Amino acid sequence: MPELPEVQCVVNSIKDKIENKKIKKIVRFSKNLREPLSNDLFKLENSTVKKIIRRGKYIIITLESNKDFYLIVHLGMTGSLLFKEKNQKKEKHDHLKIEFENFDLIYNDIRKFGFVIIDDSLKDNKYIKKLGVDPLKNSFENGEFLFKSSRDKNRDVKVFLLDQSIVAGIGNIYIMEALFLTKLNPKIKVKDLTFIECVNLSKTLVFLLEESIKLGGSSISDYKDADNKKGSFQDKFLIYGKKTCSICLSEVEKIKQNGRSTYFCPVCQKL
Repeated sequence: MPELPEVQCVVNSIKDKIENKKIKKIVRFSKNLREPLSNDLFKLENSTVKKIIRRGKYIIITLESNKDFYLIVHLGMTGSLLFKEKNQKKEKHDHLKIEFENFDLIYNDIRKFGFVIIDDSLKDNKYIKKLGVDPLKNSFENGEFLFKSSRDKNRDVKVFLLDQSIVAGIGNIYIMEALFLTKLNPKIKVKDLTFIECVNLSKTLVFLLEESIKLGGSSISDYKDADNKKGSFQDKFLIYGKKTCSICLSEVEKIKQNGRSTYFCPVCQKL
């Protein structure tokens, strides 16, 4: 699933090309996504793209017509927004085409776990209103938020950080890499982290997210940006998907936490 860096890279790749551009036409090829593609999407026609931001793992496009409204895109596990030249042939997993004057923007999704919806309000949107803090904002790297929000939480640190209502955007891969770099076991209870450990973990998470954005994100499956470019941060992984530890060469352990795979080194990350 695309995580914060990948979603930010998609935002970066579409921002300059579609901001202040008018949408000419909407073509819906199918309705079968996690949220069915509704007739409301035809409201996009003749509206102007005003602003594009990322919130957690969501792409939010502000549109201007008689009044502002929002297009909210979640890429799910295999979703992608891709630029194509006009009148190109429909691909197998294309679900939606947004036509501009000189190009088209396609939503393609093999596994159909993503969605594209319209809303008049972000404050009341059922997805956006539940999101926690953004780790690339709000001075997250100083560790205070992680320390204060975790004191009464008897949850594994990895499970705690995966909760999008607490921290929005961080996913499985970047949490594992950050825990490895800070020598923290993913099973440690988050309430037991010291303030210094919270500072180190928060700083490391921010560092990894920013570095991944610089390198175009992590392409370990279907991810690519809107210009069809893959990222290269996967080449920097130290623990995710590894069989032996990158530091001590011990055998890496793989466990499940809340149904998600976790890789860690039992030597470097002692509990």
